[in-house]
Amino acid sequence: MKKSTATVTWVTYRNIGTCLQAYALQRAIKDLGFDNMVIDDASVIASFPRKRFSPLRLLRSIPFLAPSRSAFKKCRRQTEYELEDFKRKYMSIDSGWKSREDLSSRYEVFVAGSDQIWSPTSHFDDFYYLGFTDRPKIAYAPSFGTSLYPDSMVPLVRPYLDKFSRLSVREARGAEILKEKFDMDAQVTADPTILLDRGRWDILTQEKSPYERPYALCYFLTYNKAYISFAREYCHERGLDMKVVVTSHDFVRRGFDEVVTGPQGFLNFLKHADMVFTDSFHGTIFSLIFERQFIPFRRFRDDSPLSQNSRMENLLSRTGLADRFMDEASLPMRFVPVEFGRVRQEISRMREESLKYLSDSLNSI
Repeated sequence: MKKSTATVTWVTYRNIGTCLQAYALQRAIKDLGFDNMVIDDASVIASFPRKRFSPLRLLRSIPFLAPSRSAFKKCRRQTEYELEDFKRKYMSIDSGWKSREDLSSRYEVFVAGSDQIWSPTSHFDDFYYLGFTDRPKIAYAPSFGTSLYPDSMVPLVRPYLDKFSRLSVREARGAEILKEKFDMDAQVTADPTILLDRGRWDILTQEKSPYERPYALCYFLTYNKAYISFAREYCHERGLDMKVVVTSHDFVRRGFDEVVTGPQGFLNFLKHADMVFTDSFHGTIFSLIFERQFIPFRRFRDDSPLSQNSRMENLLSRTGLADRFMDEASLPMRFVPVEFGRVRQEISRMREESLKYLSDSLNSI
């Protein structure tokens, strides 16, 4: 009989990368011969403190005062529909648990999954540290999401980390934080999306390009005028259409050829792009997996307490592409195509090492 496992990660947030990493970790665990359910965290998210009333936020919600925000709401509804459709079709999610005690009794092993579930800047809830159960628990590539970890969080978090049988984190900086702050050792493992090879992702895409003409895909999580201008000039010089994924109201009604999509569509648009411009971690990962020419941009200032640059730096460094991480000061730049031979070997090595950690951890309990 297969051992029953449950993964706790972000699965409610309306984010394509978040959804795809949850899918990939579940798929990898099942491929290793275990039953797995991803725990629906909607009720946990709903319990978080709501944002205070803001007159400015109210004004921004009035259509004629903020037309781009009103238009974005329609785009967001489409993306949300596709996110939910993807989860219904391809994921096994436990939405029926009644209490944390009930949840604890349902599974033999619990996995604290990936993404920034251990970020000190997020609302703290011991749910993401598997504090609701005394059953065996392992961590697969959760992220602190920052290079700076506050000392005030250490006594709050330590009792939960002490109860993990196996610890891993997604970034080298995360392993350093565990050693420096908690005196704990952890293996650095790859983002779950790397656990599945290109063939597994190809299954979710179409063979034919969604467009007749060659195009570049812009997948930015933060609007940056300099990055957009560079992408537009690059496309103009090479005769590429420029497609821009709508991720916020900043990308609506600016004259872009807008792309509104969910996880599956995102994979398809990226797979067939002639060029990818992105400030997204998962945009970068899938550019590597599908071997698309791409330019990764810094989304944060390095001195920002909210900076998430370390995960991009870690990934690009491992794949020999650290010098391609661009910021505004780097522009304009001369683009040199990526040679994917070394990248392919390193991604394969990361996959092999991380699958071994996951397999050893699950089989040792």
